[in-house]
Amino acid sequence: MFKNIFSLFVFFLVLSMGVCYGDISAAEERSPFAELETLLKIVTSDEGEKKIEIKKFAVELVQNDPELANRIFDLPLVKDSFLGKLIEDTNLKLKAFEPDGEDESASLGFSYSYAKNHKMRINKQSMNYSGFDLAFNAKGNVAFDEEVNPNDFLDTKLNWSYFSSWGGISGKIEDAPTLDKKDKLVLALTVMEFDNLRKSAQWQEYKDIIAKHLTDQYYCNIGMDGGLESDQTFDKKQYTYGAKVGLVARGWGEESILGKLNVLDYIPALIRRYSAVDDQWQPRGSTFPSVLIGLDRVMPDGDDPRSKVGDDSDFTRLMVEASFKTQLTEWKTDPVYVEANYRYYYELDAENLVKDAELDNFDYFSIALRLPKNIFVSYATGKLPLDASDDQVYSIGLNYNF
Repeated sequence: MFKNIFSLFVFFLVLSMGVCYGDISAAEERSPFAELETLLKIVTSDEGEKKIEIKKFAVELVQNDPELANRIFDLPLVKDSFLGKLIEDTNLKLKAFEPDGEDESASLGFSYSYAKNHKMRINKQSMNYSGFDLAFNAKGNVAFDEEVNPNDFLDTKLNWSYFSSWGGISGKIEDAPTLDKKDKLVLALTVMEFDNLRKSAQWQEYKDIIAKHLTDQYYCNIGMDGGLESDQTFDKKQYTYGAKVGLVARGWGEESILGKLNVLDYIPALIRRYSAVDDQWQPRGSTFPSVLIGLDRVMPDGDDPRSKVGDDSDFTRLMVEASFKTQLTEWKTDPVYVEANYRYYYELDAENLVKDAELDNFDYFSIALRLPKNIFVSYATGKLPLDASDDQVYSIGLNYNF
């Protein structure tokens, strides 16, 4: 019954989609992004809900790029109490889910992801953003009935890495008429009410000017990590340590080659075009998939599936993860996003008994619609490490970002 409701919900959803105020002369010597920071400080200087809305406001321009977003999020404006800082990077999804199996029943639970980073930039004056990052990451899926958890996998890691980002910001605006037009827009935006600003034609025009002075951007993260993988009861667990490489590419502007290469955005671009979000079919280079590659040493400790077939030795494992998120359409002016994630794990030089039990490799795919009012619907298939069998899971619930 749950799957029927879920299918109808998705069907009807798809069917319905059918700067500176004081010293303008000095702005010429600043990057467009530096000016945006100044503008954001001015238009969001009041207390209250504006502090909460600042992130959504900023992401309108920088979209999914983590490093550009961090430049805005580091403003004193968005810094809160110790507790706020501690939980602000937490994502929690309360959900009902149903595995696709005859003997499986629907259940309630939640999934979580938490990422706390401490970045140390090497050269703060450079337009290339680089430095070192100490990060704590945790994610997993928990069922209120532990016997009914199709994606029973908790992943907790501590990571130390070097990161570098180049491109993205092309520097000052050289064209005098464009500079004059931009300065007039800045003056107009700084005196607008916050709620009106985001919907104004001036804000859209300002974003268009800035976007034309952003080049394709590339981000690389190389580091090492260690941590614990387990089920929710910690009966099955394994410790890991290894090396990771993360790669992100973001194409800005309509002429970006990354937009043309972003085949995953072809269908969403078509939906955006015919639901009047975009005025033309335009795949976005700013949503190009990100990739994470890792090589880990894994040390089992517990009642894991490998030990049940007679192999409890340490082993080396290759891991590849790809993530993608883009806007699909709008629902009453609020954006609707689609996001997908694929993970693959492969044990190097696995023993035959592990291969025969099909425990030498795992793959997992999930796709979700992120709707207004924090609602999401999702589908997942495959198995994660510590799983003995494949599952197909339908979920619907509420998403909270702290």
